[in-house]
Amino acid sequence: MPSCGQGCGGRLRLMYDGKGQAGLKAGAGTTVLSLKNPEYFLLSENSKDTVCGCDQEWFGSCWQRRAGCGPSVATNVVLYLHGAGSIRLEEKVESKTDCIGLMETLWRYVTPSEKGVNTLDRFCGGVKKYAQSRGTSLECRTLDIPMKRMSRPALSSVVDFIEKGLDSDCPVAFLNLSNGKVSNLDSWHWVTIVGLETDKVHDRVSAQILDGGKAFGIDLKLWYETTTLGGGFVFFEKP
Repeated sequence: MPSCGQGCGGRLRLMYDGKGQAGLKAGAGTTVLSLKNPEYFLLSENSKDTVCGCDQEWFGSCWQRRAGCGPSVATNVVLYLHGAGSIRLEEKVESKTDCIGLMETLWRYVTPSEKGVNTLDRFCGGVKKYAQSRGTSLECRTLDIPMKRMSRPALSSVVDFIEKGLDSDCPVAFLNLSNGKVSNLDSWHWVTIVGLETDKVHDRVSAQILDGGKAFGIDLKLWYETTTLGGGFVFFEKP
């Protein structure tokens, strides 16, 4: 597994110019977007290693480890928004141990049902209630991807939505109910989108995500074209 400095902070930082702009050309006709400060996700795991964001496997109970992807992604979002100054946390979160405490807190707000956190509204409502508990108001932006292909928004609309979230410097929470033909993405699962790469005509659309304390890329266009259950996307803005 690559170190977090390579897979999270190092790799994402290459997507920016020296002025911290959110978009730059990565090649002929290719645009790359990413969050401005991916180092906000860095957590020390022990004296030598770091990880990229939280991991649902850190939860204490078996049920939490099985159903905890939604609260884990909510924790990543809150962790980043804290770094960006949008949410004030009670205590610093710099290590795995610190993050577990925040994960347990978010679990109380983004609480899975027997089907997990399987709707965008359930995720949004929980994060907004947590923000309110910290004296902050957040507005939730959502894009639903229906199960029926003919009912889905155009791929260009999906790209535009994710770009808007990243450009506002907020991680984009991604609910994937079916991974389709994307082999490195789990079904019925939330992950955190932290970067996007696409060409002008969207022949290629890839996203960089955080999952399980690692950063890696997925073929988002392939997911859009082959998912059988759909899913959706969420980001937050200050009013």
